[in-house]
Amino acid sequence: MQNGTKLDVPFINTDTVDFWIQEIDAASDRYVYPGDEIQFEINSALRSLRDKFRNLLFTDTNKYYTAATILPEFLLYGGYESSIDITSEQYAHLISVLDDNKMPDIFRHIYLIDCEFLIDSLQNHIIGIESLFINYYIQLPKIDLIKSTDGYANSIYMVTSNTVRYLSSTLESFFTKAYSALDILCKISYELFNHHTTFNAYKKLKSTNKLWGDRNSLSLPDVAGTIFEDCELTTTIESLRNEVVHNGTWELNPRAFAKVENNTITERYMLFPDISQGRLATVKNRKHFFGSTNKVNDRLKDIYTELLQRILSTINILNSLEID
Repeated sequence: MQNGTKLDVPFINTDTVDFWIQEIDAASDRYVYPGDEIQFEINSALRSLRDKFRNLLFTDTNKYYTAATILPEFLLYGGYESSIDITSEQYAHLISVLDDNKMPDIFRHIYLIDCEFLIDSLQNHIIGIESLFINYYIQLPKIDLIKSTDGYANSIYMVTSNTVRYLSSTLESFFTKAYSALDILCKISYELFNHHTTFNAYKKLKSTNKLWGDRNSLSLPDVAGTIFEDCELTTTIESLRNEVVHNGTWELNPRAFAKVENNTITERYMLFPDISQGRLATVKNRKHFFGSTNKVNDRLKDIYTELLQRILSTINILNSLEID
């Protein structure tokens, strides 16, 4: 539940609960939650984006599929799949001796796989972001007080434990992976607008050195509702990711809070750092202020939802554009 508690019930009364995550298959770690259909929408949009890259590079779809089924897998997927037993030295040598006349369009096929790898990487990141999002809420109810709640007065108590540290690491990973998704979507967008048009050799992606920090110089569409629109969401993700990567941790000593009422824990939560317009409240070296008492439980679901909505809108825009 959003308040950090757990209910053992066959179904959730959605008329009385705003947000919840329900386990539907413990064996396969399957969960449902309000708005989770956006995952299916993103997967569908990414499939269309793969088709868009393919159609840009191959005007004859039938010819493409005929060739793709007979080209050696080690050339197409070497350097991407652990199932392909090949070293970087071996692959570099094979690439250097390839003859496009004997194996028509081989470099075009390899380049398409490189572009598809970016798309698949984004998909993997989105799956990872969802897993971290779910884990925060399903692990939170495991936080408990040292002794029976019968010994506690009605109040709010601070808790430190390995579970709390795990949750802190989960939050750090969430924002790091969310930022990486912005990086990759930036690369995909740049590659789509600036794709290679000649294929006489194996070439690096045009977007190899492009990252989220370069977005303002990439001539990408600044469309409302996409990740490229200036907004507090992406600034917040960037601020928290940078703080975690460069300075280390969510807070010095991770803590959760448990609210006890009538001998029962009625709420568990962690605090979200004080942020103004996406930037961490800062006093010289200090950037971990929690004076606003904003709860992660409330902020995380909104950040997650808006991030996926903006990613989906961005992909849909890319799919809709006419690109030569």
